[in-house]
Amino acid sequence: KFLKISERVHPHGIYLITFSFIQKSSINRGCDLTNSLTGVLTRLSAQPIAIMADIEKMFYQLRVPTEDSRYLRFRWWPSGDVVKEPGEFQMLFHLFGGVSSPSCPNYALQKTADNNAEYFDKDTIQTVRTNFYVDDCLKSVEDNRQASRLVSQLR
Repeated sequence: KFLKISERVHPHGIYLITFSFIQKSSINRGCDLTNSLTGVLTRLSAQPIAIMADIEKMFYQLRVPTEDSRYLRFRWWPSGDVVKEPGEFQMLFHLFGGVSSPSCPNYALQKTADNNAEYFDKDTIQTVRTNFYVDDCLKSVEDNRQASRLVSQLR
């Protein structure tokens, strides 16, 4: 299976991510860069204090490169008026619910962790790499001090 990931960073820090596949079965399934939900939940029960976080509007923060947005076209009624003829539109952001959509935020998170590893402690970077399931973070720690530090760094 061959996976090509192209990336560019928009001047405002938004990742533009494109996935290309060479293999029929991969095209139908998409690639899976998502952390295992079982693994994330198992790690959550490892320590006594649980931390949960959500990245607001995660999919809306990941733009589709302009040259790829034509593949995300759809028809919809202008202003929701079903009496009118539907117009053609295209998505500029990654779809919530698309086959490859969960991989895009996970890739962006992994790249963000890699690109900013020097600014945060190893536990925070490891949390970003292993304790997110798409846009949700589930992590457990030993004490309140660790929880406060981690929450502060994840913001």
